[in-house]
Amino acid sequence: MTADPLAQLGAQYRDAKDRHTRAVKAVKRAAERRAAEAAVMDELREPLRREIVAAAKAGRAPKVICELTGYGPERVRQILRAAGVEPFERDQSPS
Repeated sequence: MTADPLAQLGAQYRDAKDRHTRAVKAVKRAAERRAAEAAVMDELREPLRREIVAAAKAGRAPKVICELTGYGPERVRQILRAAGVEPFERDQSPS
């Protein structure tokens, strides 16, 4: 006895549709999580900038600031210069 092709194709289609629906929902949840995390990052950005400036003024090396914050050297320089603080040259300490 052979299986009904319509029943087989119908079952395959329903399974594919279910997988698609789950994938769409997962993408939507991921987008919502991404938006929520972006909002948290936005809230933290300004306090982090203030701490970076304070750390540099206290003599902490830009390399250490990069390691602690995850920012690259150029971003740290931009933040410091925007605050009127020139980062120290490599291997120099504040005078």
